[in-house]
Amino acid sequence: MPAPGGGAVDEAALLHPADFWEPVADRDCRVELVVPPEPAAEQQGRATRVTRVTRKRQREEEEEEEEPRVVVVEAASQLLKAASQKFRASMERWAVGQDNRLRIECRDELEVELFRHLLDFVNSLGRTLPQDSCLLAAANPQVLYGLLLLAREQGVEPCVAACLKALLGQVDQLDASACLALLRVLDTGVSEHSAVQGAADRLMLAAVDRAASLLGEAGVRSDAGVQASLLDLLGPLEAVLNDSKLRRPLFSKLPFEMLRDCVLADGSVRCNAEVTILAAFCFWAGSGQAGDEPRRDAAANVEAICSRIRLPEIPPGLLHCYWAQFSFLRRFDPGQHILLRAVTAAAQPSLLSAWKEVAEGNNGGNEDEDEEGSGLTAASFKAKCSCWWAPREPPLGGEPQLATFEVETAKPVEGIRSASSSKHYWDGCFWHVMIWKMEGQDEERVGAHVMPSMALANRAVDSNKAKLLTYGIKVDYSVQVLGSGQTASLNGREKTFLPTTYCCWGLTVPVTWQAFWADGSPWLARDGVARVRFTLRAPA
Repeated sequence: MPAPGGGAVDEAALLHPADFWEPVADRDCRVELVVPPEPAAEQQGRATRVTRVTRKRQREEEEEEEEPRVVVVEAASQLLKAASQKFRASMERWAVGQDNRLRIECRDELEVELFRHLLDFVNSLGRTLPQDSCLLAAANPQVLYGLLLLAREQGVEPCVAACLKALLGQVDQLDASACLALLRVLDTGVSEHSAVQGAADRLMLAAVDRAASLLGEAGVRSDAGVQASLLDLLGPLEAVLNDSKLRRPLFSKLPFEMLRDCVLADGSVRCNAEVTILAAFCFWAGSGQAGDEPRRDAAANVEAICSRIRLPEIPPGLLHCYWAQFSFLRRFDPGQHILLRAVTAAAQPSLLSAWKEVAEGNNGGNEDEDEEGSGLTAASFKAKCSCWWAPREPPLGGEPQLATFEVETAKPVEGIRSASSSKHYWDGCFWHVMIWKMEGQDEERVGAHVMPSMALANRAVDSNKAKLLTYGIKVDYSVQVLGSGQTASLNGREKTFLPTTYCCWGLTVPVTWQAFWADGSPWLARDGVARVRFTLRAPA
């Protein structure tokens, strides 16, 4: 067993605490779990006072302070010190000759119970978990979740690992609510040790798959409690599109009915702009796995969602770029009739009221007659644009705020002339940094450029640069290379991007390609990766 206050335990051993904790028979430490007194409001709600008690007696009772309850657990100080740096730090402050007492203030009775489970785990050298008393599994997983969170808070890594191992064996028994609650527990990470966090990541993937499969069941997806838990876990759609670890994978696996009737239903939508709803649906539609129903080809699915999106509220440039990028949108609106009406309505909102009258049949008896040159009947227009003129309740968040992202790229293999970072969603596009080898000058240079795309995959559908004047997106940006010894930065105002083409802005770093990626290069971070910070802001 490591000596108290000794070095760190090997990460691989964390999954098997009994392998490095030696038995200690002497329980030389008293752990005092202090339970706060019950709030006065709960006391009054539980029972009423006898009316004959004098007012003086009542005042005396009210002024009397109730003593907190103390639960004592015997423990071995050596095991506590070996289990947690937090316990060790508290014990090292004991004065010479002082009784070995570790006093812990608890928030409530539940935390006392969880502490007792944690101490039982330590005293048993990691062999005892509460599942032995039927407190875990599908019957009541919340106890194990609480123990996992408490072990993380107290730094008892072996208990964290044991909880994860138990949950990995039980995740296929959890119901939908328990799965969503587990994902909430795992959301912020559970350990700084790679071996333990790796187990947490595997558990998260398993819980995502389990939750997605359960949400496909009619009785589950119509449950109001499950829907509320899902919406709370996902949060705003822009957060979903920016979380590649949990929210984006879960969102991509949602069944269409849950997407339509819950996440993207009017009243449930949470996001900062209408274009984010379109971006989220396009991401979902393009996320089908091999063997699944081809989402992008399901015309009924596309119309059910697109008919709810307020297309005139989307900037015309972005709307055209989406139509050019996604084939299922072109099948939804093959002649750009809806698109063109949305673009013109954005420029002239009064047209919306006129088209509303057409959609409602108030067009002089010509409801079944095509509008001149459009090929779009009033009936089909109403079906495909049913919510254009209905304001969202509650309204969306408004304009996107300034966003700053820090990304990194590893050195590309020999012969590859560029390296791209991960993508981050902002204001309708997925943005990333590409570091590339620039030639054609007197000397090689390195470029660090910001690039947008309509999807996570880079696809250049339309290369007509002349359309920049009509469909370009203006953005204020800054980009900065964060090296260990050298930095470079550049700001750009109202630069125009066209996400469906190879269009980018950025800076040129005054160093050759080879020198930039060389070992010990001052342009790289100390771990040998290129780290770049870029900021995006809508022009004032």
